[in-house]
Amino acid sequence: MKLSGAAAERFLKKPDDGVVAVLLFGPDNGLVRERAQDLAKLWGGASDDPFAVATLTESDLKSDPAKLADEAAAMSLTGGARLVRVRLTTEAGAGSVSDLIADADKGAAQIEAKIIVEAGDLTPRSKIRKAFEAAKTSAAIGCYSDSAADALSLAETALQKEGLSLSRDAREPLSRTLSQDRGLARQEIEKLILYKGLKDTRPDGEDEVTAADIAATLGAMQDSSMDDIIESAALGDARSADAALRRALAAGGSPVGVIRAASRHISRLHQARAMMDGGRSAGDAMKALRPPVFFMRQRAFGQALNNWRSDALERAAQAVYAAEKQAKTSGLPDDAVAGELVLAIAKLARFRR
Repeated sequence: MKLSGAAAERFLKKPDDGVVAVLLFGPDNGLVRERAQDLAKLWGGASDDPFAVATLTESDLKSDPAKLADEAAAMSLTGGARLVRVRLTTEAGAGSVSDLIADADKGAAQIEAKIIVEAGDLTPRSKIRKAFEAAKTSAAIGCYSDSAADALSLAETALQKEGLSLSRDAREPLSRTLSQDRGLARQEIEKLILYKGLKDTRPDGEDEVTAADIAATLGAMQDSSMDDIIESAALGDARSADAALRRALAAGGSPVGVIRAASRHISRLHQARAMMDGGRSAGDAMKALRPPVFFMRQRAFGQALNNWRSDALERAAQAVYAAEKQAKTSGLPDDAVAGELVLAIAKLARFRR
């Protein structure tokens, strides 16, 4: 079934028991990731049992098309809920997903686990999207970039939870500054809250966010420094990428922000590369991305797009996912994890052929 608007929001808060699989897709990678995380928690994905959650990538599906069906049919060793998460950047190897969804809807497949599939922007002609939308036991939910008003509402809700309010002069600059990618917008809002101070630690009389606060915390240098790092890495310039990373961290930049910026950049390169593999030019592919590539970044993005192949971009996406997991679970310093990821991307760029 296809869910959108209020119906999608209701489902994500309280999933229908009859739905066994959900496809989250769209150009807003941050919103796809956020909704997948929220749904995973509702479906038992926050369990401490490492056997309760299985994560599959395109490589897994291509090397072993039966792996998804096997994971979906496996029962939890502890008797609790099981979850299978599938992360796709293209539809390569995704035929096994479509087949399983169709079989599950006909009662021809054994499904013991819940399934969450994360994908990029899919056209209405997409086979996997069609499979989820046609099935009664599965749901497809599009994740599109927030409007400026949506991003501002997101910020106001988060600020209110911390006892903060927006001054009249802060609304316009905040609306203009916030990214319309949900994941990046949340990072920016969190930085603003930390700057003002959490509810229990903030000095008296500092409960209003002003235009000066916005300028001090969410200036253009923030996104620019992250772009410099990942842009250099994607071009194979490890030295420049490492130098940009050191400057960003010294200025108070977030290592996790670097990892998320890498995730966004590699995903967009992969989406555009898939369009080129389908016959589009690099210029047309960049124009088709949502949001489009910023004009000052188009030359570097286009150069990387012409240099990288889809299989190398898939390896880079796997490196990003591994870094995200390391940052959450390994206990290693986040700056070390971010540094290793940046160098790994630069190495893949140099040896892409």
